[in-house]
Amino acid sequence: MKRPNDGFTLVEVLLAMVLVGAALTVLAQGFTEGSRASVSAQGLTRAALAARSLLAEVEAGIRPHNRDEEGELEETPEMTYRIESEASEPAGMVQIRVSVLWTERGKGRGYALTRLLYRPREESR
Repeated sequence: MKRPNDGFTLVEVLLAMVLVGAALTVLAQGFTEGSRASVSAQGLTRAALAARSLLAEVEAGIRPHNRDEEGELEETPEMTYRIESEASEPAGMVQIRVSVLWTERGKGRGYALTRLLYRPREESR
């Protein structure tokens, strides 16, 4: 005869442990993917801000618009940049491409901005 307060059987305890273990595994994978996405988004955001800053310097005349340039970013040395310029039609237009490159989890990543600027040629005196 079974008593009402005997507790759980071994099978019930094992089944509960398997279910809890499976749920924890799914949660851990979710946290891992969320962390990876966060790191990736952070790198992309830093690259976008750096590219916009470099492009603004070209637009303001701080950096030359008529020659290519590359180097490391001062604020984030793990990222490199490249500024490329190319004459474009109609006359006086220059296409500026700013690329920011970095490595994330062993893979090369990049972000690029392209803009057309009007820079009339200086007349020779």
